[in-house]
Amino acid sequence: EISMERAPLEAAHHQTQQEAQAAETRLEELRGQRSTLEREVSGLESRIETLGQNRPRSSAEDIVDYPQLASFLHGDKDVHKALSAALGPHAEALAGELNHGVVDKLIGAGVPRTVIIADRGADDVDNAWRLDTNLPTGTTWLLDHMSLDPRVAAPINRLLADVVLVKDTATAHAVVSDDPRLRAVTRDGVLVGSGWIELGSGISTVEITAQIDTAREVLNQTLEKLNNIAGTFEGARLAAEHTRVDAAARKAALRELDIALDNTVRDLTRLDKQHQAAAGEHQRHTQRLTAAEQRREELRTQLAEIMDRLSRVEEEHQTEEPSTQARDTATTALNQIRAMEMEARLSLHTAEERAGQSRGRGDGFRRQAEHERQAKLRHEQAMESRRRRADLAATVQRGARNVAERVSAALVRAAAERDARNQEKAALTGQLARAKDAVSAARHQVNRLSDNAHAMELARSQAQVRMEESVAKITEQLGIPVAELLNDYTPDENFDEQFQRARLKQAEKDLTALGKVNPLALEEFRALEERYEFLSTQLNDVEQARADLNGVIEDVDAKILQLFTDAWHDVEREFPKVFNTLFPGGEGRLILTDPDDLLATGIELEARPPGKKVKRLSLLSGGEKSLTALALLVAIFRARPSPFYVMDEVEAALDDVNLRRLIALFEELRLDSQLIVITHQKPTMDVANVLYGMTMRGDGVTRVISQRMEPAEKMPITGGDSASGLDADTAGDPVDSLPATVE
Repeated sequence: EISMERAPLEAAHHQTQQEAQAAETRLEELRGQRSTLEREVSGLESRIETLGQNRPRSSAEDIVDYPQLASFLHGDKDVHKALSAALGPHAEALAGELNHGVVDKLIGAGVPRTVIIADRGADDVDNAWRLDTNLPTGTTWLLDHMSLDPRVAAPINRLLADVVLVKDTATAHAVVSDDPRLRAVTRDGVLVGSGWIELGSGISTVEITAQIDTAREVLNQTLEKLNNIAGTFEGARLAAEHTRVDAAARKAALRELDIALDNTVRDLTRLDKQHQAAAGEHQRHTQRLTAAEQRREELRTQLAEIMDRLSRVEEEHQTEEPSTQARDTATTALNQIRAMEMEARLSLHTAEERAGQSRGRGDGFRRQAEHERQAKLRHEQAMESRRRRADLAATVQRGARNVAERVSAALVRAAAERDARNQEKAALTGQLARAKDAVSAARHQVNRLSDNAHAMELARSQAQVRMEESVAKITEQLGIPVAELLNDYTPDENFDEQFQRARLKQAEKDLTALGKVNPLALEEFRALEERYEFLSTQLNDVEQARADLNGVIEDVDAKILQLFTDAWHDVEREFPKVFNTLFPGGEGRLILTDPDDLLATGIELEARPPGKKVKRLSLLSGGEKSLTALALLVAIFRARPSPFYVMDEVEAALDDVNLRRLIALFEELRLDSQLIVITHQKPTMDVANVLYGMTMRGDGVTRVISQRMEPAEKMPITGGDSASGLDADTAGDPVDSLPATVE
């Protein structure tokens, strides 16, 4: 019966465990959803706060308590850029009453340019201000996508009466071309008018307000979801707690049933052993009773034989005529035998009665039957010999006495055995009663202990649940692990409870003053910390690279300074000489604009031709400027010679006199270098060693020709002239010198 009770209880316990696991899983899912929604709420609140901080704020708002116009404008989600572009500077306007007091107050405060939209109520909110025109297909009035507050509807209708919402810039140009009175705006914020277009990026108050409204709408939806999740979570938590308690109760009941089953099995085993012992004892008593009944039947048979034998003896005694003494003796013996017979009958009757009362006298009856068989033999011997009749009678008498004694002893033993069996039975009955009482008491004790265990298990489960909730609440509110909290904040012997409670209240006030805590602050801090470490490493690398570059720059500056100083002194020394060659009697020099900073200094050139007082280069003629530039160039050539020089029509602006002076310089330069000059001047060509020119044949194909002049005594000057008139028939072989470009 207990096993049959255990099967459904075990199935119920298994089902309860599954329900508890499902409830825990659901609880974890809801906890995760709640955490996700809380993070979303925190992110949305942070976004709203950030947008509110980034929203442009006019200084006029600090003087007059007027709200921003953007708070009165509502529309489709994708038209706020278009609305901001269409409103222009009015997008940052304030909404309020227009009175002289407010205007004078703002003017007196010297606020920046501020727009105030009149708040007049819903006195003119129809479409009367819209232009009477037919819009192209696919375009709509911007006002059709707006939901205006009645307090500002009239001025906004006037401001946006000519604004058309289009899909792209091309459509905007088409709309404005058809009707120049209109303004067209795209959803991206490109505003097109007649002969102008306004575009660019930037976020206005209207867009920020729209983003804040959208974020608040999403925040409200998320908060609603969070409230629903909170209710569902609380229900799931209670269900999980109830399931855990139910599972603990089922487990305790199952454990109690197992204990009761074990106790019952032990009791059944013990009682079975006692039953087997009692059954064995009962079988032994039954065997003894059967043997006693058999012995009784034998004694009855023997008694009948004795009675028959006595009858025959009496008959024989009557036939013979013994002597008087013998007759008296026989009579006495007969009387004794009859008395013995009577006693035997009485004893037999008593034995039968006692045998009926106690069936455990089998052994005594068997011994009595044996003695009776011996008496039968003795009586048979006495009947064989008359002479031994008296002996036979005496023997019979003795046998009868012995039988009586043995019967009495057997009766005594049977009575004693019966009493012993009765006592044993009473003892067994008392023991069985005590065992039943013990079993009943044990069952009551087991039931009581089971109830106590169930109550203790239930209390333990509830305490465990409360402890887990307390641990979760402590971890969530304080952000400190319980183990660390117990180790660091366990009260010591000098613990002042009132002082600590006062500290707790103050900490709670400070926590309330802090406001909502960003649950992602730790993650953001870690991310920012990693970013800070990365940027610090990058900054160190940049600083190291900067230091290295500064060192390189210093080395380069030192080298440049050295090279520039050497070159400057050489060029400064050569320039007056060259200038005096080109301008005999003239004066020229080079001057540093900032001698203290040679790396950043400039160079001023002073040139005074002979017979003039001016020194500024801008006051010289074109030829003088050219000669001055050539003087600087030749001074650089002398200061830093090169294997060859290429010059392109440098003497084009010179007259013959100055050209001869320049050619004299060429003669000096050709001593150390090769000169490649592109020129149209014949005096220059006359001093060249080789001429290269370009000619065009009759078929229009150009061709390079060359002509070696008379050998010069010094390094050659190579020149070219496209108008030299040389042709291919008179051209010589090309020379090995570097060719020049000829125009």
